[in-house]
Amino acid sequence: MTVGNAAVATSLLLSDLFDADVSPDRLSASMGAMCLAAVPLGGVPMCHGSGGLAGKHAFGARTGGANLVLGGLYLAAVPFASVVAAFPMAVLGVLLVVVAVHLGRRAVDVEGRAALALVVAVGAVGLAWNVGAAFLLGVVGDAVRRRLTA
Repeated sequence: MTVGNAAVATSLLLSDLFDADVSPDRLSASMGAMCLAAVPLGGVPMCHGSGGLAGKHAFGARTGGANLVLGGLYLAAVPFASVVAAFPMAVLGVLLVVVAVHLGRRAVDVEGRAALALVVAVGAVGLAWNVGAAFLLGVVGDAVRRRLTA
């Protein structure tokens, strides 16, 4: 699922939101280079991720300048690391819900209203039970939905 989120979903979301044609291979190569450079300097491996892209878009980011602003805010927050570490998890939960709703809306906008029930079902199963089971439900449900509408 990580490759799907980090490369494939991000590539599709870039195409949907920004009309940008960035291949999953190119995203994977840039993530690999970024991780190889960051880890020896004490950084942690990371990915581009469709959730981060959706979150920034949901809160109004429409250009690459938003990443510069966010990076500047991260640097400004470094002296206050203890305050940032006390960031309430409830606020993070709300931000994650906003991202999930934004991604769900994109799926419905792209696939049509017929996908709404599947989006809600996958979200509910992932929230209530297990993300892996939700993923499998989404794959099987989408295959069935496509077969029924074809």
